[in-house]
Amino acid sequence: MGSKEVDQITLTYGEVARSIRVSTDAIPLLVEAGLIKPLRFKQPKISVYELKRFAVETAAAGIDIEAKLEQLRLEKKSKKMQEVG
Repeated sequence: MGSKEVDQITLTYGEVARSIRVSTDAIPLLVEAGLIKPLRFKQPKISVYELKRFAVETAAAGIDIEAKLEQLRLEKKSKKMQEVG
């Protein structure tokens, strides 16, 4: 598969963030939580299929993405506090 073909079926983190209306820094949190699975290239990208899967599954489960992100941020912050303290 050529570079142009890969670009047609993949999105950067910024493009994914705009698609689901969150900030770009939220995408690594979703990836870390295993909610979105990235493809491994020189620059991490997410397939269009994976974005659609994420959107459908979160909508079907009635998950509020913003609330989930806030929960992930709090968990990450408390984990850091436990490691430090």
